[in-house]
Amino acid sequence: GFSAVIGWVGHMGFPFMPPGQHATKHHDGLRCLMPYLMNCTHWQELSAGNPCPEECPFIAQVKPFACAFTCVNVTQCHYTDPNMPFANPSSQLCEESSIEGCGVQAQAGQCERCRKHFAMDG
Repeated sequence: GFSAVIGWVGHMGFPFMPPGQHATKHHDGLRCLMPYLMNCTHWQELSAGNPCPEECPFIAQVKPFACAFTCVNVTQCHYTDPNMPFANPSSQLCEESSIEGCGVQAQAGQCERCRKHFAMDG
């Protein structure tokens, strides 16, 4: 179950925070924008347990570490991997966007902000 997955989560020991951002602590000890290690075969089970704080409910994989994640808000998915800008509200995971050049995507089919060198059409 979920408790077994959380048992595999370990703090990586260094902050993953863009300039001007501050980590916030969750009641279980998880923080926004702080990297954690886990068993990477259980992404769906981890997200189903909603381990992240309300202010950063999405789970983003921390590249280049295959089994590392951090908790982010809807506009921060691209912080850890620019190719995963979609904060999917169904899975609570940061995922690839189906919209080419999208840098921040909060809803399916709707780009909020373009990646560098791209512009909104229309």
